[in-house]
Amino acid sequence: MTDQRGFIIDSSALIDYQKIDDSILQLFTQNIGPIYIAEPVFTDELNGFEMADCKRLGISVVPLNFNQFIEAAGWQGSISKYDACSLILARENNWTVITSDRPLIIRLRSEHIPFIWGLRPMILLVSAGCLSHERAIQTAKNMQAINPKYLTSEIINKFKIEINKLLR
Repeated sequence: MTDQRGFIIDSSALIDYQKIDDSILQLFTQNIGPIYIAEPVFTDELNGFEMADCKRLGISVVPLNFNQFIEAAGWQGSISKYDACSLILARENNWTVITSDRPLIIRLRSEHIPFIWGLRPMILLVSAGCLSHERAIQTAKNMQAINPKYLTSEIINKFKIEINKLLR
């Protein structure tokens, strides 16, 4: 079930996994597809996440070329320059963005760039038989406890419904 196109993760999604259970990202890279992170996101937005963590999890840090960097630096609109880095790399490499950031999702939709919500990697893993449904639900609840503003009860309930459908 490997998706060779790849995925690029933004800081919002990565931080949630980093704080709760980053080994889920390792399961994802081993069973679903490669995960990339934009170098500026890695160097500037992540605290306590080192290159050794990327290697352990199978995440590749990707630099921007000069033109990509200039485009991201001059970015206008509702998303950050770091999110612009992820968007640009996704657009140019045909990658799917993993994010929980609503303004970024709005922009991705407008540019027809594929994305998945931050909890969706666990749904893909459960569907592939690589993650238990119980562990996925508990991880999502733990993420909500540290990030209730973005992972609302409504989002967690929708996630549980979708995970439970996979049991049938």
